[in-house]
Amino acid sequence: MLRTSLILILFIPLISTSQKSSLGISGGMNLSTINTFYPESEPSSKTSYRFQVAWNTGIVYSFKVNSHIFLESGLNYNNMGAKNSENSFRYQLGYISMPMSIATEYSKFNFGLGPKISYLLSGEAVRIRDGNRANLLNVPLGYERLEIALNGFVSYELINQLHIRFFFMHGITSLRELDNNEYPEKFNNMAFQLNLKYDLLSW
Repeated sequence: MLRTSLILILFIPLISTSQKSSLGISGGMNLSTINTFYPESEPSSKTSYRFQVAWNTGIVYSFKVNSHIFLESGLNYNNMGAKNSENSFRYQLGYISMPMSIATEYSKFNFGLGPKISYLLSGEAVRIRDGNRANLLNVPLGYERLEIALNGFVSYELINQLHIRFFFMHGITSLRELDNNEYPEKFNNMAFQLNLKYDLLSW
């Protein structure tokens, strides 16, 4: 009986403040590129493609654990990619993504960090000069469908229910891994994202 009472005392603050959930929509822009890594080179070299501007949109679900901590997830579409260093090709990658973050709230600011799981729906290499396209999902160019990335964000509440948010994400898994000298052995997505989130429902 004493043990049960102690457990209830410890969890009452958590339970009493954990009933606020919200569902919102978000949309904005991506500034993305592809990092490449050549582990066999001496010394090891890491280069990147040029950045490309694209867009993102989705739905966002938040669950408040207590007065300072909340969990956030959702489902969004991210248009990613890059331009090659010669600016002759543009790589377009379309992902459906599910980020999962634990976040803290401080005044009007929120800070979050967690993994993001993405599935590649479409991928093309577009020759900028004439618009010719190559499907990146085909062998031997075959890009991996599933990607796991690290995702962090800072958010600021502009007005009630409207937030401006800045994200940084970097792929953990490689876009493709090829054991030859023609292609880099590891490709990783990297992106900066800026979007607005509006909370439609709260309960």
